[in-house]
Amino acid sequence: MKFRFVDAISRIKKNEYMKGHKAVSFEEGFLKRPYCKSGFLPRTLLMETLAQLASWLIVYSTDFKLKPVLACVDKIEIFADARTGDLIEIDCALINLTGEGAHFNVSGAVGGREIIKASSCVAGLVGLETLENVNDARTMFARLSEKAVYL
Repeated sequence: MKFRFVDAISRIKKNEYMKGHKAVSFEEGFLKRPYCKSGFLPRTLLMETLAQLASWLIVYSTDFKLKPVLACVDKIEIFADARTGDLIEIDCALINLTGEGAHFNVSGAVGGREIIKASSCVAGLVGLETLENVNDARTMFARLSEKAVYL
C-alpha cells in the first residue's frame, strides 16, 4: 500500500518548478493522533504532502531515473493548519539538481494564504527502479498531470 498526498499536478517546468494541490479529506481530518485537534490534517502529513510534490518534480526532471531521499530541511515554518475540506496549493522550486542530489524550496497555501514553508531542503538521489516500478511511476505521474500546463 502506498500513501499518496498529491491529488493533481497543475503546472510543470522541467528542472525548475512544479505546482500541485491536495484536498484534505474528511477521513484525514479525523485520524487519531496525539497533540492535535480533530478536523485538521496532521502536520506530519502536511509536510509529507510537500515532500511528495518535490519528489514528483525531481523524478520528472530526471526522466524517471532518480528519486529523492530527503536528507535535511534548513527551516520549516507552519503558520496555520489545514482542515477538512481545504484545498492545499503546493509550490516547489528547484534551486539545484545534479546526479547526486537536489536542493529545493517548497510551500503550501490555502485560499492564497501560506500555511507551511520548507526552505533549503536537501535530498540525496537514488535510482527510481530500486524503490518502485518505473512504469507504475510513469502511469501515476500521467494520471496526476493529465490536466497540467507544461512550460
